[in-house]
Parts: sequence; C-alpha cells; structure tokens
Amino acid sequence: MKTIVVNKLVMFIENNSSSYSKTDLEKIKYGLEATYLTIVKAIIFMIVCFFLGLLKEFIFLTIIFSGIRLFAFGLHAPNSFVCLILSGFVFIFASYLSTFMIIETPIKIIFFVICIILLLLYAPADTHKRPLIHKKKRRIYKILSFFVSIVYCFISLVTKNNFLSNCLLFSVIIEILLIMPISYKLLNLPYNNYKKYKRGNRE
Repeated sequence: MKTIVVNKLVMFIENNSSSYSKTDLEKIKYGLEATYLTIVKAIIFMIVCFFLGLLKEFIFLTIIFSGIRLFAFGLHAPNSFVCLILSGFVFIFASYLSTFMIIETPIKIIFFVICIILLLLYAPADTHKRPLIHKKKRRIYKILSFFVSIVYCFISLVTKNNFLSNCLLFSVIIEILLIMPISYKLLNLPYNNYKKYKRGNRE
C-alpha cells in the first residue's frame, strides 16, 4: 500500500513538473515514505493508546520528543514492521511510566548529565538515506540539540508536574538510544553516513 501511494505521488509530481532531477525525485520519495509511515504509525498508536487510556499522554510525549528529535536526528528502523513494533513499545510504555513513576531529583540530574554528554558526542546522527554531509549544519544541529536538552533538563527539574518532568526526561533518553552507535550496530545499520558519502565522492 505504501509503495503504491508513494509511487503515484512521485509520478504525479514528475509528470507535472520538469524542474526536478532524479536526485530531487529520490529525495521527495524518501520524504513521502517517511510522512506516510509517520501518519500510519500515529493512527495505529493513537488507537491503541485510546483503548489503554493513554491517548493524551502519548500525544504529549510525542510532541516533546519531536523537539529533540528535530535536531539530533537518529536511526530509522530497517523496515516498517520493526519500526512499528519498536517505536510502539517504547512510546506507549514510556507514556505509561510517565503517569506514575517518581524519580528523585538527584537521579534525574545524573540521567540528564549523561544524556547531554552523549548528545554532545553523537548528535546529530544521520541515516544512509539522509546523510548530513555539511559540517556547518552538523555543528548547528549539535548546538541546537544541546540547547534543547538543557531547556528540557531545567524544566524537568523545576516543574512540580511529575508527568511533565518524566516526559522531558524520557524524551531525551529515547533520543539518546536512537543516536548511539551501538543502536545502529544492533539493527545492522550504517553509522556516520556522511563520512562514507565523502569517501564515495573522492573515489
């Protein structure tokens, strides 16, 4: 179904505009695939969370997570099924934990310090379909990731809303799991793809 929808959209764009190169169309196709999968996953997860009584919590966590994911990037599962299972389990479980889990402030500080260090080391983490080849952009994304994580840390530590505090912490932890080299290795995905892209250009 995904292939049919995406291919028809790409074909429509190609037939109605001659300004796009093959490379441009590939980028558009990748973006459409990502958008399609995101919409389908969101619908499935929201239905599940509705019946679990976690719909608002799930939406809230997803929005907060998007704030750090936007700049730190991170891996994408090798196929739609793996993505659905892994992301569904992680986000629904994290939404559930956020509703009742009490984490002492010193523990939160430790987690945030570790996460911020790892963000500085590994963010942004690209994918083979979307290599971050520009050094300046990578630096900007790293700075923005650091800034967002600091803001999340500050709000999480000062807010009296335990659910909000947990969502902020879990969002950063989830993002760290998505940018760690070990995560790429476990899913058999290439890491630091911009380096391979540069080598390919020189060769």
